[in-house]
Amino acid sequence: MKKVSLGDVAVSLGVSKTLVSFVINGRAKEKGISKNTAEKVISKVKELGYHPNSFARVLRTGKSMTIGVVVADISNPYYARICRNIEAYCSKNDYYVFFCSSNEDPRKEKSLLTMLYERGIDGLIFSPTRKYTDEVEKDLNGLDMPIVLIDRFYTNKPFNYVVTDNYEMSKKVTQNLIDLGHKKIGFMALNPLYTTAMSDRIKGYKDCLKENGIRYSSKMIVNFQLNELQDNFPSRINGLFSDENAITALISTNNKITLSAMEYLMEKKINIPNDLSFISFDFLDAFKVLTPPLSSIQLHAEMIGDKSAEMLLNKIAKPTKKVDNIIVKSTYHERKSCKSIN
Repeated sequence: MKKVSLGDVAVSLGVSKTLVSFVINGRAKEKGISKNTAEKVISKVKELGYHPNSFARVLRTGKSMTIGVVVADISNPYYARICRNIEAYCSKNDYYVFFCSSNEDPRKEKSLLTMLYERGIDGLIFSPTRKYTDEVEKDLNGLDMPIVLIDRFYTNKPFNYVVTDNYEMSKKVTQNLIDLGHKKIGFMALNPLYTTAMSDRIKGYKDCLKENGIRYSSKMIVNFQLNELQDNFPSRINGLFSDENAITALISTNNKITLSAMEYLMEKKINIPNDLSFISFDFLDAFKVLTPPLSSIQLHAEMIGDKSAEMLLNKIAKPTKKVDNIIVKSTYHERKSCKSIN
C-alpha cells in the first residue's frame, strides 16, 4: 500500500505543498491562510491518513519533538507517578517521551544518556545516580541540550532541577518522634548515600538528634542496596533490635524499604505502635489501610512530573542560560503508627 505523501494531500485539494505544510505545522494564521481552507486541509489529511515524516520534520524544524527521561528505579511507584505526569504534560504539547531506568547503576546511566543523545532527543529529564566528577561534567556538557534534574541534584552546579524538601522533612519527622519521647531512633537508607535525596535525609536526621542533645550512633543507620531488599533484609536490620541498640522508633527513607520492613516486623511479631513507632518517606495507598495506618511523608511526585516537564519544554522552546530550581514542598500525614513513650 503506497504511503500518502504531503504532495498527495496538496494535489487532492488543488493547493501547494507549502500551504499544506503551513497548516499541519500550526502556522495557518501566521501565513494568512483562511480558517475554512485550514479546516479542509486537516480534514483531507485525516481522510487520506497522511503522517508527516519525522526525519523530514527534524530537518525542517531542527526538533525531533521527543525528550528522554532516565529515573533511578522505574518500578518504584514514586518514579512511576513522576513519569506518568511527564508523559501527560508532554503529550498535550505534542512531545513524545523515551523512558529509561538506570536501576541505580552508574554504568547503565552513562550508556542510557549516550543512547538517548544518539536518538536525537530535544531535552532530558533525569535523576542522577553517578557522583559528580570531571567525567560526568564532560558527559552532561557534551549532550548540548536542555537538562532538568529530578529528585536529586548536583550541589553548587549550574543545573536546572525540581526536587523535594528532603532535609526539612527528615528533621520534621525526627523531631516528631523525639517530642513523643523517643531517643533510640533507627534510620533505614537506600544506597547510593551520596545522592542529595538520601544525603539530605540523613543530614536532617543527624542534625535533629544533635539539636536535641541526643548522641548519634552510626549503628542506628542501616543502608540497603536496591537489589538486596528481598534476600538480605533480615540480616541487615536485626542489629537495630539488639540489646545494644533496642530502638523504639524507626524511619524509612524509601517505600520499597518500608514494605520489606512491614513484612519483617510482622514475622518477628513486633507490634506498631506498641513496640515500635514507624514513619516512612513517600506515600502509597496501602499505608492508609495497614493496621494501624502508617504515618508517612507524601512527596507529591505528580507535581514533580508536571513542573519538570513544563520547565524542560519551556527551555527547549526558548533556550536560555538561566538556571531554574524548584523545591516542591512535601506533606507529612500523621496517622496511628507512632506512640508517645514520655
